[in-house]
Amino acid sequence: MGDSRKADYEYEMAATTDPEKGGDPEKGADGEWGGQMQQEPDAEWTGLGKEELLKVANTPAWNWSRNILLILFWVAWVAMLVAAIVIVVKVPRCPEVEWWEKSAIYQVFPRSFRDSNGDGYGDIKGITQNLDYLESIGVKVLYLNSIFEQPKETSDIGYDIVNFTNVDPLLGNLADFDQLVSALQEKEMKLILEFVPNHSSDKHPWFNESRKGVDNAYSDYYIWANGTGSTGRDPPNGWKNKYGDSAWEYVAERGQFYYHYFLASQPDLNYYSESLNATMLKAMDFWLDRKIDGFVFTNVEYLAEPQLYKNVVVDAAAGGRRRRQAEGTAAPAEPTAAVAAVTPTQAPTEAPAAPATTAAVAVPGEGEQTAAQPAAEPTKAPEPSPEPEPSPSSAPELAGGDSDPYYKMGDEAMARNEMLAKILKGWRSLLNSQSYLGKYRLMVTQSVFDLDTVIMQYGKNSSYLADYPLNLGLVEVLDGSQLNGEKIMKAVDDFINAKNSAGAKGRWNTWALGSNDIKRVASRVGESYAQALNMLLYTLPGTPISYYGEELGVEDIEIGSFDDVVDPVARKFSAKWMDLTRDPERAPLAWNDAEHGNFTKGNSTWLPVPNTKKYSIAVQKDDESSTLNQFSVLTKYHSKPSIVAGEFIKVLTSDKLISYIRAYPEWPSYLVAMNVGTDEVIANYHTANDVHVPAMGTVIVSNGGKKDELSMDGLKLAPGEAVLVEFPAA
Repeated sequence: MGDSRKADYEYEMAATTDPEKGGDPEKGADGEWGGQMQQEPDAEWTGLGKEELLKVANTPAWNWSRNILLILFWVAWVAMLVAAIVIVVKVPRCPEVEWWEKSAIYQVFPRSFRDSNGDGYGDIKGITQNLDYLESIGVKVLYLNSIFEQPKETSDIGYDIVNFTNVDPLLGNLADFDQLVSALQEKEMKLILEFVPNHSSDKHPWFNESRKGVDNAYSDYYIWANGTGSTGRDPPNGWKNKYGDSAWEYVAERGQFYYHYFLASQPDLNYYSESLNATMLKAMDFWLDRKIDGFVFTNVEYLAEPQLYKNVVVDAAAGGRRRRQAEGTAAPAEPTAAVAAVTPTQAPTEAPAAPATTAAVAVPGEGEQTAAQPAAEPTKAPEPSPEPEPSPSSAPELAGGDSDPYYKMGDEAMARNEMLAKILKGWRSLLNSQSYLGKYRLMVTQSVFDLDTVIMQYGKNSSYLADYPLNLGLVEVLDGSQLNGEKIMKAVDDFINAKNSAGAKGRWNTWALGSNDIKRVASRVGESYAQALNMLLYTLPGTPISYYGEELGVEDIEIGSFDDVVDPVARKFSAKWMDLTRDPERAPLAWNDAEHGNFTKGNSTWLPVPNTKKYSIAVQKDDESSTLNQFSVLTKYHSKPSIVAGEFIKVLTSDKLISYIRAYPEWPSYLVAMNVGTDEVIANYHTANDVHVPAMGTVIVSNGGKKDELSMDGLKLAPGEAVLVEFPAA
């Protein structure tokens, strides 16, 4: 709205000033020369002048309004400041833990998770297509057993490797693997791979070259020694392999024996060779460039082989160099123990190729110490690497007659561990170099459980080796005999105390109940105790590592004879070497109660699927009290501050009873209590001892049907019953 005379005024001005309308532009509206145009101001176009504003500003009403608004502003500002201080001071602070400390690890034997193409074998696509299941049960870190390429007729599924940088065709291909990595990243889940560093298949191209003699680049990739006796056909010494037979196998082509701790088809790799070290580092780098989150290095206790000890008598490769020089031929260049960081130009090949230029991560030398380094900013986007290439080196030759296996040599054990530490330092250095902001590369080691050897893998003082070793101490006491609470808690105490005594206090623990090489825990201790032991696993201080199927309480399958095995390769195994005693814990998962458990759409499976409906994922999902649903709750509560990083306080322990508190300041605390005996136990936790346990708590998980509020006085637990009880923050 404006001046009502605006339109008339504009018309009048147009009439008196526009020549075309009879007006004179130099005359005013009144027709006189030099006349002034008079226009009343439009109220819509004008505002208060300076003097008027000053008058309004000094009115009492405006002064009060301005002062009130100013006061309200400062009151609000002070209130927000006080609230921020209260939040910082009063709200409980979460513990600072890494993803590999707070997240449970779920181990999968790839052949047995899910078959995507109907051939009866689980595969990588089957895992990718069923990540929703893992997400639903709280899995954050997926750990895959060996996926590396095998010969068509393998003698040891997953561990008879002919290519360290390719996927076994039975499981898929590298494109399938990359899709799995991408799918896991979308779900913010991590992937770690089992890496098998101790040996390869005797069908590996490296071994095919190495067996030809000492004058090629692969001659020292394996452990070779001259034979004894008048013909040189007797083993170099009396060392035995894992199965009690000679650890030496003769190769007429080379005229020497090679060493194998496992099967004769699995020659041990020689980590005293800098060339071999460099090649294996490049193989690891290949998978790191495919954006995995780390490795589990298995059988590391067998890496430091015998040539370090008193049996060393000849340097065979050095002799080979002297022979070449005498003949006027050039000796190969000395190796650089390093790992290449290169962009691939071709797919990995099986055949050996010429040495490639290497740089970046050196294998540590004598006396070298590698401390843990903070993750660095990435300098490049990780890209897949080509097949590792070798470089030449020297290999010692052994002889001697020590009848004890090298890993029992007593005085030499320390030297073996020192060599092992040097190998692990090289791997640690590689993983550090490939860690960057938001992408830490985890290093886990696994060995047969020997407390000193396991603790040594943490590293000492400034030497940081594994982030953590796999601790199988619980497996040792869950041996199939009746459970004993005192023995179980002693295994927990022994590991923690040994770690602290070795200078690794503050380093993270791990716990496991089984693996792909160990009978399933439900078969060892009884199905009724499986749920209780899952609670133990997920509430001890450290990272739990679950083997697939433990979330269902699965027992070993029964394999009565070779005829029960569909896999034609498995049926060819020698009864002496592979009598299938390790396969019952590798049975395929049952996804529902249909034929073959819906593991496959085909007509057969490589091993029988458990035919008991109670082990079906679909059946257990519908049962609130099932092992599966309780497992899902345990994975959720494992990440609670009190459980993931709180104090571990024992309450009551006996041969029948295990109980402890997990507590972190200003957060709810938890009591874990379980009856591992064969009779009912009644105990008073509220007045048990000096440990303060509130009189009442809230049941979080109970495999005995307990719900809601629970009194801590006179608590009854049936055999195999366990409870997880929450108390409010103090």
